[in-house]
Amino acid sequence: MKSLMKARFAAILSLALLATPALAQVYNPATPGLAPPPILPPTPPQAQPGMAPPPAAVGESSRTTQTRLPPSISPGRAARETHNDRAIRCAHQGAALGVPAGAQGQYTRECVNN
Repeated sequence: MKSLMKARFAAILSLALLATPALAQVYNPATPGLAPPPILPPTPPQAQPGMAPPPAAVGESSRTTQTRLPPSISPGRAARETHNDRAIRCAHQGAALGVPAGAQGQYTRECVNN
């Protein structure tokens, strides 16, 4: 008898909890303690016929005063070899030198760290 009452109570309680809305997702502006929604900035005025054009730039443009040199390509400096580059180089080098498959990992580790 008690187990039947407990089962009915659990069923009624679970239905009651499922029927209520999620209160955390309902926004009520009259609720005290909540921040008001943010105020949007005013929209800029639209261009009207007869509006003054933007002021002209004062002085010469820096584009016209620069000298016209042909583009030059400099070789730059070589990139530094990264750890990954060294590991790849050492693995290839070990295979080319005929290092056995069981010793390839040891050879690559020693080559990379030296």
